[in-house]
Amino acid sequence: VLGMLGGLEGRRVRLAAGDGGVVWEAAEATLAYLDSLGNDKIAGTRVLELGAGTGVCGLACAALGAASVTLTDMPGTLLALQANLERATGAAALDVQALTWGDDEQIAQVLSVAAPSQALDLVLCCDCLYQPVHYPALAATLARLGPAQALVSWQPRGKDEESFLQLARSVGFEVNLVET
Repeated sequence: VLGMLGGLEGRRVRLAAGDGGVVWEAAEATLAYLDSLGNDKIAGTRVLELGAGTGVCGLACAALGAASVTLTDMPGTLLALQANLERATGAAALDVQALTWGDDEQIAQVLSVAAPSQALDLVLCCDCLYQPVHYPALAATLARLGPAQALVSWQPRGKDEESFLQLARSVGFEVNLVET
């Protein structure tokens, strides 16, 4: 998939300071999983990435034919994320939005842009399970976004990741683990 990210190969990805400027370990496995799904599963979908950081996973969905991709993260990371989006090429409608998990006003704003008339098809959340204190807000945000499917990937770090899976179940998600 990385080779398909038009405009990014051979260029530097702009990084923000802090956690949002790192392509974390789970990104490689997430990209491989998305690639294994193929264009037919991603093409034409409405995708939103939570905690997008550099945006690499959302941009991969754009390269795989998503109709629209909205990249979200904390306000302090948006300039670098926007710069990476501007380097991407493809037919997908791309957008960057501020989204603090659990903030109902921001969630409503993001939904008005990312899915104004139909539900989201896919929400990505790659390597965002590192601060258990934020798991309830993340689970609530996923529930409020109401996607047909959510792909949450992480590198196990002993951060009580299982408690997030329990929270996801409690807000109505069916959880299927995919080992890579």
